Amino acid sequence: MQSKQKWYDLKSAKALRIYAEDNFKLKPSDKKVYRALQSLESQQDGLCKDVVATHRTIARAAKVHRDTVNASLHRLERMGLIRYTPGSQNYADHKASRIMRFSLNYLREKKRVEQPAHKLAEILNRRPIVYGEKNVQPTYTVCTTNRLYASKPNVQSNKSQRAALLAKGCSEGQVLIELDFKAAEPTIIAQKLGCDRDGYTIIAQAEGMSVEQVKTVFNPIIYTRSRSILKTAKNFGITAPESIEFLSKVDQLREQLRRPAGKPVRHTTTETGTVIEAAAGKKIFNGNLLSYYAQGTISDYINAAALEIIELERQRGWKLAIPCHDAVYVIAAPAQIEELEAIVLKHANPGMTLKATCTERITQGRPNQTVHKTSSP
Repeated sequence: MQSKQKWYDLKSAKALRIYAEDNFKLKPSDKKVYRALQSLESQQDGLCKDVVATHRTIARAAKVHRDTVNASLHRLERMGLIRYTPGSQNYADHKASRIMRFSLNYLREKKRVEQPAHKLAEILNRRPIVYGEKNVQPTYTVCTTNRLYASKPNVQSNKSQRAALLAKGCSEGQVLIELDFKAAEPTIIAQKLGCDRDGYTIIAQAEGMSVEQVKTVFNPIIYTRSRSILKTAKNFGITAPESIEFLSKVDQLREQLRRPAGKPVRHTTTETGTVIEAAAGKKIFNGNLLSYYAQGTISDYINAAALEIIELERQRGWKLAIPCHDAVYVIAAPAQIEELEAIVLKHANPGMTLKATCTERITQGRPNQTVHKTSSP
């Protein structure tokens, strides 16, 4: 009597293979070997269990020459896709190797922890800062777009008083320097579309509005849940031909991000190459993926710059106070503004514009003094 064949989770195996091929740079032979391991899993102990096989067996399953198998397995191991215990390199004795593919959850978690946003959060969660008259140690969490959010206390809130409260941590000869990307998300989207001006400026000039007025309607329009943003724009009174032309391009970009190959997806890739995926069970609209792309790209810029600023703290004598959405706050000497600007802009695409604002520590009732400076690479 034949034994009952073991059940193999083919759907999960396919998801793991697609994830590995989409997120790791695999050579053609590596792809074939990785797929062969899936086939051998199904014949042995199951998904992400040990596969025991000779290189000859793997080569047959992968339809590659057996001499390429060992090199491919070592490359897959270095990438972190498999655990590999080599067998004998002498093909005459047929000593089998032992290989295990890591699970999809493991790969996702490993990639998440290695991202700059999580490295930065881990560092900041161990660093107390001066906030007003208190020493506090906020807790930072990473949101979907890789922005860091502070809590207990939320030192990123209270925008009007944020700089003054953080400036309390300045020593003699230091100021709080806020380095803020101007029109960050509209600029990222405009660059993607090949426009020479950011979205705020395009609509403000076309509609005869101030930039501040455009800011109140821009995000609700481009991130709307509606399939098309033109109807939403009309509801906000945005009707000038140049505005409609720009928003039509944004609408096409939303559709491209949502359906890159004709089928809807739940992830997008930022300008710096970070893959951002929607949370499981979350309903996705076209506007979600556009926000993931724009906000995720800015978050990548800010997080990378913050990590470099922290790395240079002991050498340069400055200290990162907090990251906050499109900006970083650094306690430093006024003469270090240009050096800090160069660090932040180095991690951004050409064409991004930075505003630097200095805030002095309030002493004996003296008001804050601020200096505004804008630089562009």
